[in-house]
Amino acid sequence: MHLTSRFVLPRALFALALFATIARAQVPTWAKTTPADVIAAGIGVQMIGADYGNSTFVLTAYFTTGPITAQVNTPAAYTSPDGVTWTRRTLPGVNSVPYAPRFLNGKFFIAIQPSAAGNGVIASSADGISWTTTTLGASVNAPSDLSFGNGLYVGCISSPVPGANQIITSTDGATWTPRSITANANGNHIAFFNGKFYATVSNFSIANGSGLYSSADGIAWTKVTGAPANPGYVAATTNTLLVTFQGSSVGQSISTDGTTFATAAPGLTLPYDVEIRAVNGALTATVPANSSSFDFNLARASLDGRTWTTIGTTANQSSANELAYGNGRYVFVGEFDIFSGTTTITPGGSSTGGGSTGGGATAPAVTTQPTAQSTAAGGSVTFTAAASGTGLSYQWLFNGTAITGATNATYTIASVTTANAGNYSVAITNSGGTTTSNAAALTVAAAGSAGAYLANLSIRAFAGSGSQTLIVGLTVGGAGTSGAKNVLVRGIGPALAGFGLASAITDPKLTAFAGSTAIGGNDNWVPSEVATTASAVGAFPLTTGSKDAAFLGSGVTAGSYSIILEGVNNTSGIALAELYDATPAANFTAATPRFTNVSSRTFVGAGDQTLICGFVVGGTGTRRILIRAVGPGLAQFGLTGLLADPQLALYNGSNTQIASNDNWDSATTLTAQQSVGAFALPANSKDSVLVATVTPGAYTVTITGVGGGTGTALIELYELP
Repeated sequence: MHLTSRFVLPRALFALALFATIARAQVPTWAKTTPADVIAAGIGVQMIGADYGNSTFVLTAYFTTGPITAQVNTPAAYTSPDGVTWTRRTLPGVNSVPYAPRFLNGKFFIAIQPSAAGNGVIASSADGISWTTTTLGASVNAPSDLSFGNGLYVGCISSPVPGANQIITSTDGATWTPRSITANANGNHIAFFNGKFYATVSNFSIANGSGLYSSADGIAWTKVTGAPANPGYVAATTNTLLVTFQGSSVGQSISTDGTTFATAAPGLTLPYDVEIRAVNGALTATVPANSSSFDFNLARASLDGRTWTTIGTTANQSSANELAYGNGRYVFVGEFDIFSGTTTITPGGSSTGGGSTGGGATAPAVTTQPTAQSTAAGGSVTFTAAASGTGLSYQWLFNGTAITGATNATYTIASVTTANAGNYSVAITNSGGTTTSNAAALTVAAAGSAGAYLANLSIRAFAGSGSQTLIVGLTVGGAGTSGAKNVLVRGIGPALAGFGLASAITDPKLTAFAGSTAIGGNDNWVPSEVATTASAVGAFPLTTGSKDAAFLGSGVTAGSYSIILEGVNNTSGIALAELYDATPAANFTAATPRFTNVSSRTFVGAGDQTLICGFVVGGTGTRRILIRAVGPGLAQFGLTGLLADPQLALYNGSNTQIASNDNWDSATTLTAQQSVGAFALPANSKDSVLVATVTPGAYTVTITGVGGGTGTALIELYELP
């Protein structure tokens, strides 16, 4: 939405043509779920918008303090699993204002603009809690709207400075490049439809500057000649592109191909600046019910942009911003309040033969989103999705365009080529409408390339002897691999003292097993045996003569192995077990055996006894991984003394948290766990699981007990197909 002062006349004062009669008794009234601090702030807060992804709603707002001539705006985000209970999170920026969040390609993005002069900021987060920021270039404002398609992020900027850019683009969501649509005009809003981005541009003082523009790459933009001259908002479902406009008349224009637009009188005339979005497979609009009394506000939905149905109402709300949907619930964002609820009303439109006012089917809710994948040319991939509801039909999309014949819940590419690289989503339809899944990126490495792979794995934990022996499990292999490799194994104790760890084990010993057969080991390392390899793989150096342990495993073939790290003469302390793939990166191919799983069951405490797993991703492209922290789930094997409530967090090489989980979610991770043969966890257990897509680099996983709890836990890291 456009950020304007609350002293500007509210949008509700624009003329609004309504249906003559609304059957209020059949339309659910959604409950107010406004957080207490927002209620307390009154008109000192401005709610902006919300979106849903990764099982979380994220909402933005800003709080205003100080006199009207010197106001200070503090940005804020709120997260909620259900749209009912909200937790306030800190957004970066001082005296700045956020735009509405957008969930794109697996992450939330929020554009933030300084209230005074300054460059715009893009903040991104997987969970809505920890945010990574990028400051845009000189004199580049934050975009008022963001979209994703064709492997590209595109933001649309409302630029008050003549000649400024109206667009920013990014291939990774981190580095942004300013672009121009047309000279001396303001960007308004953006949507991705039928393989192209569509942006609305307005500047009533510049002849022919206003209009709807399209682009496949975010760089070269073409004015859509058949679209309205003065467009406002734009939104798109799989089948329909909708643009609001004003001029000699006010209304909306509709297209099913992005080229030809129809402006015939729709069933509901939308104001030029009403918030329209594609939500739950339908076009939605949050509009006041009565422009003079503000009695209550309506959430309306349409499948075709013409026939609109009221799907929910809210009480005592003077302005409506936008609607979000997830986990079977809607979230309605007003200027000062939030509402949430469900509906059984079918949206109006040609797909259902008109709107109904009660009891109809609802559009499908996606329960399993397709996930990003990486493979070498010649490999195979399968995308999978699932949704709630009955009578479902599927249509897979490649970069927003329907794939001929791809009409099942899964879509497989048997032999991938570089032309298959891009984004895959699926439109799932039933009698209640169509819902489009998140986009999942496919990265394709050159033929023979291994893509991204696990090059180094390490576990830092408490180790001793007997029941406190540190045991690390390792699986080597991978589909389509053959041959053998060398693996450097290190058990570090004394060298940790150089990193300030006084509680390190003083004399570790290593033994490696294939099944029950010992195949290698070491007590007190010998430089001539491993120093050259350690240097080649980038391992930190050990002091000659130290009691650290290390050996080189030669000719390691596909299979499962275990490495025991124990203290000599019953010594104990913190130890680091390290596994390095010694295959030179230049020699790594798709057929080279690789690390596919590492696990360790050990004691988890606090402070120095926090369980830490490190791993390095080599190669090119992306790699999906599964990480599990299992405590209560081990009880099924007769174990006691378990960590009652483990939580895990994933950090990148700059120590920025990029993902976390406390209490696993079967809807988002069960399929991934089953795909690698991980043992089943009890339903609703307090074990932790997360799935992440990572690029080459170093990462760290920490396992701790909620509330400072301690006990035995199992950490597992899997390469996902």
